[in-house]
Amino acid sequence: MQCVCRNPGRRGDGFRGAFTLVELLVVIAIIAVLIGLLLPAVQAARAAARRTKCASNLRQIGLGILSFADAHRGRWPDSTHTSEADPDTGGFTRAWIYTVAPFMEGVDEVRICPDDPLLSDRLRLKLTSYALNGWLTKEPEMRGDGPGFDNLRKITETTRSIIAFELSEKRGDSVFGDHVHSFMWFRDANKQAGTVYDMIDLEVALKRHYGEMAPYLYADGHVETIAAGTIRQWASPPWQTPEFSKPR
Repeated sequence: MQCVCRNPGRRGDGFRGAFTLVELLVVIAIIAVLIGLLLPAVQAARAAARRTKCASNLRQIGLGILSFADAHRGRWPDSTHTSEADPDTGGFTRAWIYTVAPFMEGVDEVRICPDDPLLSDRLRLKLTSYALNGWLTKEPEMRGDGPGFDNLRKITETTRSIIAFELSEKRGDSVFGDHVHSFMWFRDANKQAGTVYDMIDLEVALKRHYGEMAPYLYADGHVETIAAGTIRQWASPPWQTPEFSKPR
């Protein structure tokens, strides 16, 4: 009897041989392309989540600030200008974020932006990624920039008045800063020199988040995310009256 032997390499016999080197390389190339397409989307989603977390932090802090003001006849919390430095760390233990801490839950969970490059330093020094609007202090009047809004009751348009920004890491003392000098941004000298936007960019993290934008806290407690390009328009002629940073 003649024996019929099957060739395991033939496709018509119900068997399939192992991948060839070319086929394996094609599969690897397809996987690499898929990863290359998915990775930016995943990174963008994570960045957007961090931006949302930052805005949520600022919203919760805003509730604490407004609760503090309500309990103190409209007075805003003090900035580091009225605080004393800790002799051990050099940090300001009486920065406004801890002044309002009793009026909110879990201050340590919300006082730092997850995208802040100075995150570790601010955590160690018990400071914050967020800065009060300088118009809320007595500094404008002291520096000759006109009366400030050192009391919530002086603000009549709370939905249009910014009270806190996200602090930039560019300013020399930004680790210890807890307020911005917004009353100086639109001085005539800066307008004439065309440096208004640069002054703002030095103190506010305008492009820190995905999409080159940042959150802004308003006096009614709501938070708006505004693109850096919009801020640049507001920092260019024709000048708004009042400027966007000045409460009204």
